[in-house]
Amino acid sequence: QGVCAIPRPPHLAARRCASTEAMREVAASTPAGRAAAAAGAPVPAPTGADAAGEKVVVTAIAPGAGLDANDAAYDALKADWDFRVAGKAGADYDVYPATWPKGRGRPNLQSFAEGLAEAGDVARSACLVFGSRGGQVVLPWLWREFGCALPPAVVINGGCAQSQVPDQGWQHWPDDAITVMLMGGQDYFKGKLTADQYMQEAMASVPTANSTTAIIYVNQMSHSPSRSLLLPLLRLLVRAAMEWKAGCTPSHVFALALEVLRVGGWSGRFACKRGAGDTWEETSFGTGGGRHSVTKVPARRRTMADPAAGRLVPPPSAELPPFVERLPPADTKPLEAKPSSPA
Repeated sequence: QGVCAIPRPPHLAARRCASTEAMREVAASTPAGRAAAAAGAPVPAPTGADAAGEKVVVTAIAPGAGLDANDAAYDALKADWDFRVAGKAGADYDVYPATWPKGRGRPNLQSFAEGLAEAGDVARSACLVFGSRGGQVVLPWLWREFGCALPPAVVINGGCAQSQVPDQGWQHWPDDAITVMLMGGQDYFKGKLTADQYMQEAMASVPTANSTTAIIYVNQMSHSPSRSLLLPLLRLLVRAAMEWKAGCTPSHVFALALEVLRVGGWSGRFACKRGAGDTWEETSFGTGGGRHSVTKVPARRRTMADPAAGRLVPPPSAELPPFVERLPPADTKPLEAKPSSPA
């Protein structure tokens, strides 16, 4: 109780998540499952096969996802799902659109997203994983093209929920979208905002009618999550998104994710929509954890009639605004820091 106690839609009220003891044994063999078992938490079954018994597809959108830096976390997805990658980081299209500071005309991330939409392969996945600029540019464009037909999304860095980005992509957020965001307290995307301000900005980007969005905010997480954070966590976030899509409230998966974070020494907060409306349920974890609260955050007004509304003018100085990703040198791995007290 207190962890994403979301009321299930009436037409899904009678549905139950399919699981078997064999699948639970597979889950228990993972690092996250072992940590949860040691803490006495329930181990969820993977949601990994379709009706024909074939592994369902999970696709990572390469630009911004940190596939090289966190290769172990992405390789771990292959145990449960048919893991695929769309695009390539560092390709000629891996730049911001012209409306962004330091952006340019085609090819860019928007034209890349248009190509993904035209091919249609991503819409046939069971879950999509985005990171950084992929969540800022590619995901909103795919939402615009597919609406609620787009598969559930796991969004590292929460790029789709930033109000200040030039393209205002959050305005395309479908009411029925399923979105699980992982955000960091040490991420430069946060800029000078406090943790409360950063979380509330993200919450306000979600449509009032939406009831399937969750945010995990980790105090110690930088822009590129460390291996010790993402390796045990990513599979759980994907599973939670897929269970939501199947009509199952993923409370037990989120509870396991928070327990894995606590055992790993991480601290932060978890927020989840309590249904349609402006109410979010929040739970803290780690240092000073265990606090539950209910927060009302009115959704930001959408002005879809003018797609250029709210676009920013690039700053005159060479300093980039916090919402623009700082691209690291190729093959750079994130620093592997032990969780510490929040700054």
